[in-house]
Formats: sequence, C-alpha cells, structure tokens
Amino acid sequence: MRIQKQLKLSLQHEKQNPGKLVSRKFYTSLYGDHPYGHRAQGTAESLDKFTLQHLKDFYKTYYVASNLVI
Repeated sequence: MRIQKQLKLSLQHEKQNPGKLVSRKFYTSLYGDHPYGHRAQGTAESLDKFTLQHLKDFYKTYYVASNLVI
C-alpha cells in the first residue's frame, strides 16, 4: 500500500533526525505503555504486520449505523 510505504519512509527519516529521536524517547519515558508513549503511526514492525484485510475488518466493525453521530 502506498500509505504504508510513506509511513516506513517517515520512520527512516526520523531515525536520522536527533530531535525526533529525543522527542520519541521523552514521550516513551514519560508515558510508558500508555498510548501517548507510542508513535501514532506505528512502528516498522507493526506496519509490516498490517494487511488490507485488517483495514477491511476495521471498516466493517466500526463504520456501521450504530456508531453514527449527528
């Protein structure tokens, strides 16, 4: 997927940016296992595990009439 490749390139770019590395380490040490302590876009490992079927399952589960808010 195109977006998946873009996210992987973004991760590679962050590894070369000292400010980003320090920022990520700061949030990880501050929040630990809380979602704030993790990168919202995921990691290289999580991106490799993500498939089109995961996206379809998510859509079927959460994009339903019972979740509609007007």
